[in-house]
Amino acid sequence: MDVITERLVLHALSSVEAERIVNRAPNEDDLWHEDYPLEDELDPLRSLADSLDAHPAFTLYMIQRVEDRRAIGGIGFFGAPGADGVVELGYGLVQPMRGLGLATEALLAAITIAATYGALRVKADTAVDNIASQRVLAKAGFLETSRSSADIYYALELRRETQI
Repeated sequence: MDVITERLVLHALSSVEAERIVNRAPNEDDLWHEDYPLEDELDPLRSLADSLDAHPAFTLYMIQRVEDRRAIGGIGFFGAPGADGVVELGYGLVQPMRGLGLATEALLAAITIAATYGALRVKADTAVDNIASQRVLAKAGFLETSRSSADIYYALELRRETQI
């Protein structure tokens, strides 16, 4: 499943694709930015590579530019919503693509996926010193719910009428 926005494609990754990314072994059709994948994506990608029953919507997505389908980051869910309807996500872009509004665009698309497939609330967190990520979450409508000395926790209540 691919979700296309104005400037991005969110490409849902298969376990085979995740394994290829973890091994940093692109095939001839893959276009990856030289800084892709991000180090903090590797653990979730390993989990997806080992998964036999990943949810088709609540999975990991490669963020690609529409113009050339070059991979510039990732966004994804840490599993399907629980019984309470809450789902958690994370995201990241390679350094040269930051500051262009692309993270917000990807996050808004992921929120739409979550709402379309039944989530009632989306959670995310970021480091206290990651001001850029805090701004992205705020632009997407997330509200701070708590914080520790290292991290700030956010949530967004979803409206049922949001659809892809």
